[in-house]
Amino acid sequence: MVWSQDKDDDITTANDRILYYVSGTPGAWSAPAPLQQTTTAGKALADTFKSISSADKSIILPDPPPECCNEEEGEEEEEGEEEDEGEDEGEEEEGEEEGEAIEGEEEPEGESGVEGEDREGELPPPPHGDGGGSGSGATVGSWDPNEKTSTAGLGDPVTQRFIAAGDTVEYMIFFENLSTAAAPAQEVFVTDALPPELDWSTFQLREIAWGDQVLPVAQTQFDAYSTSVQVRDHRPDVNKWWRIDIAFSLDVVSGEARWEFHTIDPDTNQLPEDAFAGFLPPNNPETGCGEGHIVFQARAKADLPDNTRIENQASIVFDTNAPIVTNTIFNTVANAPVAAFDADPASGKAPVTVTFTNRSTFTPGSLMAYGWDFGDGGTSADANPVHTFAAAGNYEVQLNVTTAVGQNRVSRTITVTAPSSEGEVPVEGETPVEGESPAEGEPVPAQVDVPDLVGLSRTEAIALLESMLFQATVSEEDSKAPKDEVTAQVPEAGTSAEQGSTVVITVSTGDSGSLCGCGPARRGKNGFTADLVLLCLMVTALSLSGRSKTFKG
Repeated sequence: MVWSQDKDDDITTANDRILYYVSGTPGAWSAPAPLQQTTTAGKALADTFKSISSADKSIILPDPPPECCNEEEGEEEEEGEEEDEGEDEGEEEEGEEEGEAIEGEEEPEGESGVEGEDREGELPPPPHGDGGGSGSGATVGSWDPNEKTSTAGLGDPVTQRFIAAGDTVEYMIFFENLSTAAAPAQEVFVTDALPPELDWSTFQLREIAWGDQVLPVAQTQFDAYSTSVQVRDHRPDVNKWWRIDIAFSLDVVSGEARWEFHTIDPDTNQLPEDAFAGFLPPNNPETGCGEGHIVFQARAKADLPDNTRIENQASIVFDTNAPIVTNTIFNTVANAPVAAFDADPASGKAPVTVTFTNRSTFTPGSLMAYGWDFGDGGTSADANPVHTFAAAGNYEVQLNVTTAVGQNRVSRTITVTAPSSEGEVPVEGETPVEGESPAEGEPVPAQVDVPDLVGLSRTEAIALLESMLFQATVSEEDSKAPKDEVTAQVPEAGTSAEQGSTVVITVSTGDSGSLCGCGPARRGKNGFTADLVLLCLMVTALSLSGRSKTFKG
């Protein structure tokens, strides 16, 4: 690739330019040489060089013919161009200070290379890097180090990046024209083959930006988009506006998303003829004028199996250079956790020690924390904790499992009963059972008031007693009270008794509830029925007939 020291399009005068060319060694520029037109070969090279101003900036030029680098045909002598063979090194001191260059070695930096030519200011150095070109020469064009990122997810950023099935994944494609590039980019093409693990119908284009231009996209879901933006030439001495045409398309069959950026001369509706005109100039890291990005998102399919890996990359083309493929970005699908555990034993007399075995399921590597709450103020973060319940009670034990994609909680009840009075020791500070002599500071059963059970059903009474950690014993009697209704209890309501002690309840069998077809018995305030007289007559009649029955209460 050639590098001209000025931008004059008129090359009819011989030696009005200084030419560098790339030697066979990559990155090695020749010594400066005048551009010749006095020979056929020189004229051919000049014509080729002139074509750099065309829309195609990526022409690969041939190596200059010998005539172009023949010092004798130039009108001016070049300083520090060639190394004198066999002479004293000290004679070249001036050439070294001027930044001498030897053909095939280091590139010259800011060297004019010609004496006597009237030029203003420092001459620019040849471009750096290959700009994406190929062959024996380099290409005048842009250079892109591109990158792609996605939703970070959770877990190890190198090996995991967990998301849940159905989650939205956001992608960002970066493109940059390096500060060492030789020219702006007139066109940029970005292609992204969406992975099949994404639901393409949920695709949303979010943002397009470069330099100080940011284009938020109004549409939320679509398969095509286009717009145009007017921008001024990046060169402060060029008073010219360009139209930037932007187009996006999504093939919902193949899943290919494509973005195109075109710099258009509004006077011709074509790419600019000026090779140094373009919407993305060589980047200035302080301003970011040569940087751009695209943001889009789509949801992962909801039915993806556990540990599915979603990979994606993009391809970026600057002008007519070869495609540059970005890094591959990925996410891993993790299923939501399911909390579960076993307890052994699940009940017992206080104090009882319970071993908890964790049966929770989740994607390997996605676990973040276990959280146990034993219901008595105790907690644990262990996978399989062991906990002792010191006092009687019903304890709701909860396990909360937290992973990279969610939480799940499960609970179960551990029942702890009071120890029996015989052979057990009392709790410090509570009343010992009569007749026992508990050791000082050791536990005794708790004392609670017996509830009022009369009038409740058998089922209701038993449930209430068990909830208060009493044992229930049931006796039956014939009574005019409804069947299974509690008619009496021992101890009486309000009596203080130990938890775990027995309460005897008497329930009606209902056999005397409807005598002589007179309907249900009606209880008075003191438990007597309105049919008391009739009851006495019936009892007498039964006795006389030889049938007898004992009624209690």
